[in-house]
Amino acid sequence: MGGRARREDLAAAADDTALPGRQRSRHRHPHLADAHGRRAAARRGRDRAVLLPRRPRRLCARPRRARVQPHPHPGDATDPAALTHAEFAGRRDAATLVDAWRADVPEFRDAYLITSGPYVGVRETRRIIGDYQLTEDDIRTSRRFDDAVLRGCFYVDVHPSDRAGLHDYDAWTPEPYDIPFRTLLPRGWDDLVVAGRCHSATRRAAGSSRVTATAMGMGQAAGTAAALAVRAGVGVRELAVDDIRSTLVSQGALLD
Repeated sequence: MGGRARREDLAAAADDTALPGRQRSRHRHPHLADAHGRRAAARRGRDRAVLLPRRPRRLCARPRRARVQPHPHPGDATDPAALTHAEFAGRRDAATLVDAWRADVPEFRDAYLITSGPYVGVRETRRIIGDYQLTEDDIRTSRRFDDAVLRGCFYVDVHPSDRAGLHDYDAWTPEPYDIPFRTLLPRGWDDLVVAGRCHSATRRAAGSSRVTATAMGMGQAAGTAAALAVRAGVGVRELAVDDIRSTLVSQGALLD
């Protein structure tokens, strides 16, 4: 999280006008804490879902091992105090889950916690306002863009920002869709390229484009564009998009 947050903070410090205002950006994807545990006695390999007071959890099981994904913890990850609170809550919840399963689920009587994530996962903080803003409609219609530098395909995964819980809408999985280079360019800046969850997108669109594999594609595109610009001695907006695309294809990127 640290590296991504620093990039977003850099964009914020560079120009507040390139970022959504307080009112527009307050509805953020919540924090997400993952915990991993082993269940030594689960020989039947079947899934069991356990509901605890206040917060249900989802359990994904395979023989002798279970991966647990707690529901998101609402809060503002740009606020260090809120992020610290989420860290404490996530680790407390992980211990609570293990104790409950040991007591109430026979298959978990010998279970113990192996590890949890090193820090709380963050779904969203800031997003730039770029030369173009990717929208949910772009994703629904698999709109094609002449300056596409990668493709996304993850389902639109947006959780409530003011409470724990799953989607408050019908989640859906799109066909592969284009992400244009312009979403990586902060409006009004010629020497800054972003990649990952802070790119220019609406909240719903970012629910799909924010994920790791897609962010890696953005990073490849942003780095390639920066290298081409330095080599040519020009700004990134002066580059021919076809040169960026052809270089990415030569590197193995899938754009069609």
